[in-house]
Amino acid sequence: MTLVLQAIKTHVKKYCHKVYENSGVNLFWSIDKVINAIKSKRYTVSEINTFDFSTLYTSLPLHLVKTKLIGLVEKTFAREKTTFV
Repeated sequence: MTLVLQAIKTHVKKYCHKVYENSGVNLFWSIDKVINAIKSKRYTVSEINTFDFSTLYTSLPLHLVKTKLIGLVEKTFAREKTTFV
């Protein structure tokens, strides 16, 4: 499964890079980029907040998630011109 997810990430990254080249709009971000951006800046704390993300994805319709993931896997395999990892 890890190989499939890595292939999907590579596909999405290449797609987003092409969109950026053509439009200047950056559609790709990852948690690593967010963490690095936060670490590179100096912030002063004026308020402390906490957030509960435990139910963030539980409200998504499962059939929609499944449909979108299947489509993403199919696009990735089509770009690589293969049917297996």
